[in-house]
Amino acid sequence: MPAGVAAQAAEALRFGLNWLPQAEMCGFYQAQASGLYQEAGLDVELVPGGPDRNIPLQVAAGDLQLGMGSSFTTLNMVQQGIPARTVAAFLQKDPQTLVAHAGQGVETLEDLKGRPIMVAKFSQAEFWQFLKQRYGFSDSQLRPYAYSSVPFLADPRAVQQGYITEDAHLLGKELKEPPVSILLADYGYDNYATTVFALDSYIDAQRDAVARFVAAAARAGANAPGATTPRRCRPPWPPTPSTARRCTTSR
Repeated sequence: MPAGVAAQAAEALRFGLNWLPQAEMCGFYQAQASGLYQEAGLDVELVPGGPDRNIPLQVAAGDLQLGMGSSFTTLNMVQQGIPARTVAAFLQKDPQTLVAHAGQGVETLEDLKGRPIMVAKFSQAEFWQFLKQRYGFSDSQLRPYAYSSVPFLADPRAVQQGYITEDAHLLGKELKEPPVSILLADYGYDNYATTVFALDSYIDAQRDAVARFVAAAARAGANAPGATTPRRCRPPWPPTPSTARRCTTSR
């Protein structure tokens, strides 16, 4: 425990996840379950996200002290006049994908130009802008993303956004053939994921608490994978070695 932490009351903070609990968030839950936050003098509440949650807005309003996002999160906040900074990135390579059915003529990103694609609203301000600028995708291709696998599974021509660590498990188990996952990082989408961000004012006032939070989560995440990981935190499927390398190694 850092010197002086034991003599102080635990610093309370709320950390907003950008989606429902999943494998990529394991380090944060592991730090809580193993007591690392408490050892660091922190009283942390992990607040799950979802389709109806706007984490940047909650951070800006002070409802959350820290939030999870991507490289784009604080860039968009600053553009809107909200002073915020990213302080950590737990995935050096973004797992974002576009997913298609096998046997539909989709093998590369180029094959998706002109095809309808289901993309969430928040993603339209992030990776979709990259696809438009770099590869000439058009807003006319956009279709509503239902936050459900049902529309994708029902239509063999469907294409939707996905995550390389989840596509084969969440979609593939319902299909006769594994889906085709196009990892955008392989096409130059140079974005950090599972980031931690906060308002400038909070970072300046609670710099030590922010550092202790990041250190505890990083320590827990490093120890989470493998047989020693507690059941409550272990991903529900074992990622393949190639999948793990593709989404966690540095560029």
